[in-house]
Amino acid sequence: MKKLLKAFAKIVREKLDEKYPKFKGTYDDYFCSDCADEDPFIYKLNNDTFNWLLSEKGLALYFSDYEIASTDEEMDILISAEEIKDIIQPIYNTASTKNVDKVVTYKRAEVESFEAEDRDYLFEEPYGDGEVEDSAIANPTWKKYKSKDCKPAAEKHISLTETKKDSSDYLDTEVWATKNGFEYARMPYSDDKYRYDPVGGGEYGYEYQGINIWDKDTDEYVASFDLSLVCNGPDEESDDISSANQFINWVQVVDNTLYASIGHNGYSSEEPWSNYMVAIDMKTKKLLWRSEPNVSNFNNFKIVDDTIICGYGFTAEPDYLYLLDRFTGDKVEEIKLESAPSQFEVRDDVLYVATYNTAYEFKINR
Repeated sequence: MKKLLKAFAKIVREKLDEKYPKFKGTYDDYFCSDCADEDPFIYKLNNDTFNWLLSEKGLALYFSDYEIASTDEEMDILISAEEIKDIIQPIYNTASTKNVDKVVTYKRAEVESFEAEDRDYLFEEPYGDGEVEDSAIANPTWKKYKSKDCKPAAEKHISLTETKKDSSDYLDTEVWATKNGFEYARMPYSDDKYRYDPVGGGEYGYEYQGINIWDKDTDEYVASFDLSLVCNGPDEESDDISSANQFINWVQVVDNTLYASIGHNGYSSEEPWSNYMVAIDMKTKKLLWRSEPNVSNFNNFKIVDDTIICGYGFTAEPDYLYLLDRFTGDKVEEIKLESAPSQFEVRDDVLYVATYNTAYEFKINR
């Protein structure tokens, strides 16, 4: 088996070197910071992360931008059926015509009939006879907003002192997370108390506009929130609808308040009223506050004491880390970054920040 794996990896390298000579010899240093001394193409095979297509022409492999090399261009290669005939199992050899009935096993599944329910809303309490969530949370305005139910601003906030900064051409956030023992931030996820399951996904699969919340330990249902109006409007002030599709990047519940980062995938000029932090009262299901725009996008945010740590950046736009008051959404401090922040992690009063090309560490001063 090891011999076949090595043979396959060798062919992949040769094809890539032939088609993309400028990246020759760079794949190991770029890709394998999280796979020790293992060949990256063997690693991808063992972990089933190749994008492939097998046809009569052979085996086609596709690599997205920054997947195996530091480039924003997509890469693809074709290994002919003749070249892989001694590597793949004979029944998958596409060099000759096959009798499909001899290769494929057919089994009829049990069929269960049901009637679809025509619903206008996305969210429903999953278990029991609880009340259906029949309306989206209202969007009072696109502007910075504080409701009359907001608590006063905190008397004290954390501050940050930069202690480490490692710059590069490109920082793979997932590799950075693995190297530091963090989970790569993406929903669904769980914190110490809750599990957060996003709803929807839109055209691209990540454009969530709703969230279901469960107790992490008991797996009991807690609440559902439809944030479609908070994301895209219209707002109650001007009746305007967002010009770009906005969605939930990340959420967290603290003290019966749901905090969410909401933004869109694009330049701020496409939708100036975007990339907010918002806070929602879990009991009243009303918006407590909306921050000023362009303070939070990408993977996640962190809440330390009464301070929210978030950040915004995009191509050819200013890149900043922001500290916000947890009770009002007011900006407390801003720190210029080399590039757009993608993930924040906190461990033992140290804030770790991954950006497009720089890894930061900050001491948290309480």
